[in-house]
Formats: sequence, C-alpha cells, structure tokens
Amino acid sequence: MNLRATCKTCGEDVRTRTWIADRVELARTKGEYLDLTCKKCSSTDKYHVDSLYAQPSRFTQITAFTVFVIGTPLILLLLWETLWKIKWIYAILVLAGLLLVPVTIYGLILKDDRMRVSSFNRHKLKGLGNG
Repeated sequence: MNLRATCKTCGEDVRTRTWIADRVELARTKGEYLDLTCKKCSSTDKYHVDSLYAQPSRFTQITAFTVFVIGTPLILLLLWETLWKIKWIYAILVLAGLLLVPVTIYGLILKDDRMRVSSFNRHKLKGLGNG
C-alpha cells in the first residue's frame, strides 16, 4: 500500500510504500517518526505515523487485473477440448464455474487491499505525537 503525507515545505504529496498493515506495526519497525523526502522541493522532514494516510496500491490493482485477464482465457484454453466432450448443459455449468475462479481471485485481492487501507487509516497512535 502507498502511504502519503503533505510536505511541510511546499504542500505537495510525499509518498512512500510499505507492506506493513497498520500504524502500530509501522511505529514498531520503522519508528514513530519517518524521514520522508519530497520529490518536488527535495526537503526531508520527520513525519509522525499518525500524519500518514494510506491509499490503495496500484501494483496490487495491476496484479489483480493481470490474474483476471490471463487467468480467464488460460482456463478456457486448457479446458476447451474437455468441455466439448461432455454434454452441453454440464459444459455450460462447468464453464461458468471455472470462469468464476479468476473473478473470485480478482475480487479477493482488491478486497484485501481495500481492507488494509481502511484499517490503516482508521486506527491511529493516539497521544504519541502531534501528527
């Protein structure tokens, strides 16, 4: 997930990436204050973990979409010959069921990312800084 804060000098977004799911774990592993550098004005400041907010990761969205786009035709390609050998009603049911696999994986990946972002933004380290 992507973490963002507002630059104290120019007001532009300062970004960093992490796989850590919540502020408590972030404070434990990297400290209560993180040194972040603004790409626009090149100033480096300390930001309290409470001043950071999470946004969904574009990498996760691309991964989920790739699983969906590659997984669906791959399943069809691998099982196409088998589907023609069985009776039509069963072939349609199997096809519909198999097409749900990449759709389900796609949905689960995006849901997990949304839950991580929501959880990070909802819980703060109260009283541990002025962030």
